[in-house]
Amino acid sequence: MFGVLKENSLKKTNNPTAKANSSVLARRITILCLSLVFSISIITTVLSLLSLSNFTNQNLQIRAEISVDLINAEVQNSLNAAINMTNTLAVMAPTIDSQAEMERIFNNLLDVVPSIFEIYFGTTLSRFDGGHFVTATDWDPYGDNPQWDQTRRPWFITAMQRAHSTVITDPYVDDSTGEICVTIVRTAEANGQIIGVVGTDVFLDELTRLVVDHKITSDGSTFIINKEGFYIVNQDQSLVMNENFFETTGSHLRNITSSTGVQVIVEGTTYWASVPVTGMDWFIISTGSTDEFTKYFWQLLWITVIVVLVLSIVATIISLRFSTILTKPITKLSGILKLIADGDLTQTIEVKGKDEISTMTRMLKETQESLRGLIGDIVTGARKLESVGDELSDIMAKSAEAISQINVNMQNMTEKSISQSTSVTETNATMVQIVNNIESLNQNIGTQSASVSRSSVEIEKMIKQISEVTQSLVLNEKNVGNLTAASVEGYDAVRKMTDDITTVMQESERLYAINKVIQDIASQTNLLAMNAAIEAAHAGSVGKGFAVVAGEIRKLAESSSGQAKTVSDVLRKIKSALDSINSASDEVLDRFALIDGAVKTVTEQENNIRIAMETQNAESKEIFNAMQNSQEITEKVRQSSGEMLTGSREVIEEGKNLEGATSALTIGINEVSQGLSTLNATVSRADEIGRENKESVNVLLREVSHFKT
Repeated sequence: MFGVLKENSLKKTNNPTAKANSSVLARRITILCLSLVFSISIITTVLSLLSLSNFTNQNLQIRAEISVDLINAEVQNSLNAAINMTNTLAVMAPTIDSQAEMERIFNNLLDVVPSIFEIYFGTTLSRFDGGHFVTATDWDPYGDNPQWDQTRRPWFITAMQRAHSTVITDPYVDDSTGEICVTIVRTAEANGQIIGVVGTDVFLDELTRLVVDHKITSDGSTFIINKEGFYIVNQDQSLVMNENFFETTGSHLRNITSSTGVQVIVEGTTYWASVPVTGMDWFIISTGSTDEFTKYFWQLLWITVIVVLVLSIVATIISLRFSTILTKPITKLSGILKLIADGDLTQTIEVKGKDEISTMTRMLKETQESLRGLIGDIVTGARKLESVGDELSDIMAKSAEAISQINVNMQNMTEKSISQSTSVTETNATMVQIVNNIESLNQNIGTQSASVSRSSVEIEKMIKQISEVTQSLVLNEKNVGNLTAASVEGYDAVRKMTDDITTVMQESERLYAINKVIQDIASQTNLLAMNAAIEAAHAGSVGKGFAVVAGEIRKLAESSSGQAKTVSDVLRKIKSALDSINSASDEVLDRFALIDGAVKTVTEQENNIRIAMETQNAESKEIFNAMQNSQEITEKVRQSSGEMLTGSREVIEEGKNLEGATSALTIGINEVSQGLSTLNATVSRADEIGRENKESVNVLLREVSHFKT
């Protein structure tokens, strides 16, 4: 049950304003319910329509792709037999011995593929230049036109322009049958040269039937065009190669020629599906109306509209009844709240029931009681707060005076701290300069010490080298004696080698003469092999075996001739080299005589050098002793400089510590000064807040006095 209020409360709330509020709330609830119903219905309708539209488009896309791919496959199957026949004949044509044999083969193959009604082969030479033209039937183009030449026919020219590939010509009307057909052509080759063109004429009636019978929808149509837009296959055969699709109904579909897959375009109630024929410059196009796919769309649309209208009527009835039940107890509560808002907290509220309205009434009663007690507490607290505010204002004034005096003292300390920090910094800079000078002196001493050490080492090495050179000179005296003996022996050996080279040169002349005889024999053998090959060719098939033997003999003769030429070149090079060696040997003998004189001169110079090196060795030892004494003195100076540098660094470190302490003190004083400034501002602000608080307490007391408790 809803909450029940006392009779006096009900009388107070039974007024026109409450009824007007109740009526407004009821209308709002009704409008809200209707809005929700309409919103849900509209969203559901839109989503359903979008889903159905997407489903319709997807269904059309899938059905179109399957249909045009199926047509593409059947077109391929219809033409593949004729294409394969043309490719096979292009390979066979060069192997057929005579025109009669070729005509017989063509005639036998004519019935293998039903769609082929003519097979022919034309050479690259016209009949006026010794060429020929063979057909599978009794067709004789020369009889109808004596000037007829296959090399000037469009199908022949097309095949030569696209050599090594199979080409399908544009459709044309056959003169003898009146049927629409195409020609499939391919060049025939022998030994890498094009010798002619093979062609097959194919009726398009079967292909036309396959294409026209396949439709995506019952009211649709399917046709094939070439890359330029001319009809290749159409239900109306008068349009084939006579009308351009892109210049009539398909002016907006020119981009399909650049597509490599299935393409579906929907414009209004018309769809266009296209796919390129695999391996050709043809395009299959299927078109029709989309009504077959959209009729279910409109049926669902009408059903949705009817359902929305029914739901709206039901929602209106329910919302009116619900709003009346809901707003009646709320109207009663509205009157009580208006009295409380006017400051009357003396109302008595009774609560019965456990529903939401009863709970809200109970909470209103508790709120009224809490508010009555709160008003009393606020008055008491405001009186105390007014007294505390006055006392706080006096304390803040005294604190502000003390902080000002502290701030003046801190500024004096800051100035003294800055002066001390400046003095410490200057002292540290002077000590750093002294340390730098000592370090520079220490480095110079180190450099001098290192130089003296290196000089001592180098002098010691020089002494050792002088000793080694002296020993080497003693050994050289022995080696020079050995060299003199070796020179005599070398002279005798060169003389003997000169005699041997003369003998080899004589033998080389004899080898050259023998090689000349081998070349003559190889040349004669080659001539005999060529004659044998010619005779074997005259003998025909009987002499084929002998021709092989003659060829091998000729290869052997050519190989022998080549090897003989190589040997001849080598012998000439050997003879030239031996001549050079013989000439060089005479020069070597002369050089040996010069070497003997030079060896004697070297012996005298070795003795002079050995005496000079012994003198240099004694002087170097005296210099080495002096350098060792200088090294000891330098080391003592370096140790003293190091002790001075260590002491100076300790002084600098202590100066830095003092500078850091002074800087920290200055920073601390600055922070205290800033804190005092902040504290002074805070005290001023607290004083202002105290005054504002006093004014707020006075206002609060005036407002609370309006409530009746």
